[in-house]
Amino acid sequence: MQSNIDQLWLIFCIGLVFLMQPGFLAFESGLTRAKNSVNVAIKNLTDFSISFALFWLVGYTLMFGATNVGLIGGTLAELFSPLSDEQLIPFMFQAMFCGTAATIVSGAVAERMNFRGYIIVTIVISIAIYPVFGHWVWNGAGSDGAQGWLAERGFIDFAGTTVVHGTGAWVALAAIIILGPRLGRFNEDGTHNPIAGNNLPLSMVGVLLLWIGWMGFNGGSAGGFTADVPKVLLNTFLGGAAGFITTLIISWKILKYPHGGVLMNGVLAGLVSVTASCNVIAAGEAVIIGAIGGMVMLAVDRLLLRLRLDDVVGVVGAHGGAGIWGTIAVALFAESSVLQTGLAFEEQLLIQVVGVLVNFLWGFGAAYLILRLINGFLPLRIAFDDEVVGLNVSAHHAPNEIQSLIDVLDLQARSKNFDLRVPVDPYTEAGQISKRYNRVLDLLQEALLTSDAANKAKSEFLANMSHEIRTPMNAIMGLSDLLKESDLNAQDKNYVNLINKSGSQLLTLVNGILDLSRVESGNLALKLQAVNLHELVDDIGQSLAYGAFKKDVLLRVRYAPALPDWFVADAAGIQKILINLLGNAIKFTSRGYVMIDVDGTVSDSVASITFRVRDSGIGISKEACATIFDQFTQADASATRQYEGTGLGLAITKAQVELMGGEIGVTSEVGVGSEFTVSLALPLHRADVLPPPDLSHISVLSVSRDEVDQASIRELIEYHHAIYAGVDSSQNAIAQLRGSAGERLTPNCIMIDAGAADEGWEKAIADIKRVAGANVSFIVLSSDIHAPDFADNSACPYHAWIRKPLVSALLLKALASLCEEAASDNEHNSSDSATGVPAYDFNLDILVVDDDKVNRIVARSLLEKMGCRIDTATNGKEAVQKVAGRKYDIVFMDCMMPEMSGYEATGKIREMEEGDGEHRTVIAMTASSMVGDRARCLASGMDDFIAKPVSINSLAETLKQYSRRSGA
Repeated sequence: MQSNIDQLWLIFCIGLVFLMQPGFLAFESGLTRAKNSVNVAIKNLTDFSISFALFWLVGYTLMFGATNVGLIGGTLAELFSPLSDEQLIPFMFQAMFCGTAATIVSGAVAERMNFRGYIIVTIVISIAIYPVFGHWVWNGAGSDGAQGWLAERGFIDFAGTTVVHGTGAWVALAAIIILGPRLGRFNEDGTHNPIAGNNLPLSMVGVLLLWIGWMGFNGGSAGGFTADVPKVLLNTFLGGAAGFITTLIISWKILKYPHGGVLMNGVLAGLVSVTASCNVIAAGEAVIIGAIGGMVMLAVDRLLLRLRLDDVVGVVGAHGGAGIWGTIAVALFAESSVLQTGLAFEEQLLIQVVGVLVNFLWGFGAAYLILRLINGFLPLRIAFDDEVVGLNVSAHHAPNEIQSLIDVLDLQARSKNFDLRVPVDPYTEAGQISKRYNRVLDLLQEALLTSDAANKAKSEFLANMSHEIRTPMNAIMGLSDLLKESDLNAQDKNYVNLINKSGSQLLTLVNGILDLSRVESGNLALKLQAVNLHELVDDIGQSLAYGAFKKDVLLRVRYAPALPDWFVADAAGIQKILINLLGNAIKFTSRGYVMIDVDGTVSDSVASITFRVRDSGIGISKEACATIFDQFTQADASATRQYEGTGLGLAITKAQVELMGGEIGVTSEVGVGSEFTVSLALPLHRADVLPPPDLSHISVLSVSRDEVDQASIRELIEYHHAIYAGVDSSQNAIAQLRGSAGERLTPNCIMIDAGAADEGWEKAIADIKRVAGANVSFIVLSSDIHAPDFADNSACPYHAWIRKPLVSALLLKALASLCEEAASDNEHNSSDSATGVPAYDFNLDILVVDDDKVNRIVARSLLEKMGCRIDTATNGKEAVQKVAGRKYDIVFMDCMMPEMSGYEATGKIREMEEGDGEHRTVIAMTASSMVGDRARCLASGMDDFIAKPVSINSLAETLKQYSRRSGA
């Protein structure tokens, strides 16, 4: 009678264990993405079916057949012998265990393993890894017959914490490493992206089914309906509950909310932990074991993320990590008398540790070697495109309405054809989404048509307004330039300067609006060329130095010495960005400093360059920082704001940076200052450059109170191998030279910041020279833009005068000349930038064609000042007539004129050349400067293009270029 009850109980438990298969299916399907859920369900059905058949064919015999020295079971005859009636129930029970181990593996590698890979892994674990380790632990366990070698030595694993769950987890870990993570799971910086499952409630149902199945898992391992069954079931439930409660507390404490995935694996970790010992421990001990199992699971999951290992459903932590703990807990909590192994505590603990180590080495090691070998000729991972589409479609041709919608959206994105519409099935949720999406597309296309028409009208308006504004601006700017050079009294010069300044501001506004138009229309283009970035930054610093000097603001420029000078970049774009940021910094700083700091790293042929513009100005509030790059936005937008501006500069700067593929940001504190950061990736240009000077033979003493300047100078000098020392005053310099402050200095050169000498820099040099001797050279650094004028060069007390912000090339040149001992008497003059307008004498015959009288006067005045002979025409028709009757070296042609435009006139001139074969140089001089205007001029036959208003320097450069061509 008892035998029948035991068999009925085992059959019932087999059914309960079988419930674990739909439990795993629901658990894993819910935790994966919808595009892979069908694949997960099919692979679960496949895993169990194949593992059951293989375990029946060979696995059961290998596991429970007559042992061969404790290593493997069965003989050749047993492999092909049918199971006896006594073996049927034990086989069914163990087959459920084998299927569980196989399913554990496949859950960990879901979403990126191909279907063939699932089958291969199932075959490997069912006929090799699981039966062999199972033989070592369970063959003959508890009997007097032949035993597996671990069982013989007293290793205890009541219901498969290690045999089933540990084996499955370690095979899964091997497969995870070989396959690699899912697409998008980890970022380059090591952080991970959570991948949400498609149906968390379904996963919860799966966990509950697994919990029920665990009753059969552990209850059936008692071998029948014995007196231990109630205790086994109670401890099983307590272990699962303790694992859940522990992870609930921890996740709530750390994440501030109960995380569904963590809680479900907490239950599984508690169940796995208690499975090895649930027949030999008390209820309180089951709670402790389950609770610690949940904590171990969390720790292992965290470790896997740090190692960038992607375990889809948390198998390694819940089944592997918790399995190790649960197996070792047998020795820690169970009494030796209950275990009946005859081992002392230390011996039992040792064999439990040995057992889990052997399980890892066998499960992970054998699986890794076998799967790595197979992966070499039969790849286990799906193709990239198949993973993107999802395994439902790529492996099983099981699309759904959502996937169809996604496919159409992808096609629209690739083809950029928004006339496409999504097919609508009105009886599905996806169909309702598609219907509304199509309606949105209809409205969007209507809005785009309206927007395109408005943008076209706006562009035409801006082009016309640009021309109309630039035409009088040409007169204002040109005439004011001429008046500034004439003999005027102080008051009149002030008026002229105001006119010129107001004209410049108006021109800046016009250019800003035009740039904004280019940004909005997508016509802001890059002009890539070889650029000496170091020189460009120094030039910008010099050009803004006077504005900073007038406000008593220190302007500093640092260019990292180790950074290359030459790059391929849009020089005008970078110049516009930096001038705008530096100009703003100077404008909003009334005391202290403004600094541009250029640094970066070089990798292969590309450098990552960072421009930092810092100031000690008024600062920007956090609220204003969030909108400061928006159009027509200023940090101080009140009607009474102190600072002028249109609010366009930073919006255009941001667009320019993004066009270059870079990023711009700002950090600021009100009353402390601001820092704007621009990051660009620039290709290196392999220019032929002179080798850097070797200053290893000189030593330099720098005298300056400015710690930032001192740091920059030291960095530059030491990079070029010179010896550096710094002091903050002339008195301390004298002390250093005398040795009263320690070791005596004997520098070749003393650099003195004029602002650091309270008694005046000339007296400071004289005092220092008396101590240093006549052989020491002096370099003066000064924020004053004017170098002192020494009529008698022999009376000059210094070797070089260098204007701040420091231009490192000038400093290195001065130091190199000292190093070579080849400095000339007047070398200090060459270190200062030239001032004034150069004299020109081009001796050219020029025709100026312009319908505006004032513009003709301005052009005549500028060109005659350069030694040219000028003739004029008021429209294109008159210009053609004059060109036909006289030879001109250059014709400056306006474009928009009555009777005949400049484009038509140029065409007539080119027709004229077909008859006589003589080329006439025609250059556009126009206020039209929208995108495409230059190209239109060149397409009409003009040789070049100059935009109004015209400066003397730009006009001179053009005359130089074409006078060489004409031979004048």
